[in-house]
Amino acid sequence: MIEVLWQPHGLITLCNKGWPQFEVLPDVPGLYRITLNDGRLYIGETQSLKRRLGEYRRPTKGTEQEHILYHALIEAKGGKLEVFTHESLSSKPVRRELERAEIAAALAAGHDLINNDGPATPAKLRARIKFLEFELAATRKKLVELEQTPP
Repeated sequence: MIEVLWQPHGLITLCNKGWPQFEVLPDVPGLYRITLNDGRLYIGETQSLKRRLGEYRRPTKGTEQEHILYHALIEAKGGKLEVFTHESLSSKPVRRELERAEIAAALAAGHDLINNDGPATPAKLRARIKFLEFELAATRKKLVELEQTPP
């Protein structure tokens, strides 16, 4: 298996609108590790570091995990980003295998992991509630639109 050697890729700060802000990222496949200012950790994999980290900037759609990380970054007032790139990471199965191994190692080391693999924490549950409130508001809006549309 490939040894993951994390490379620092700058700080994650909050812009003047309060959204997470990342340094410029390459458009390459890789793994990424975010350590929040409050010590919590997130590990992910992607086909494009540039695209994926941009999705955490301000999710208006997306997965529950994207919303949880977005709110965690805001709550912690940012963090630091590390990335790992390697020629073999263009293969999704390879990225997934390495991601799982890094998550398992982080859990074994006792890190407070934001990933779904990590234990439930008050902060994680608060972020999940924010996501569900977002989803509920979007669903209510669709319902109102449907009810106002003539048959």
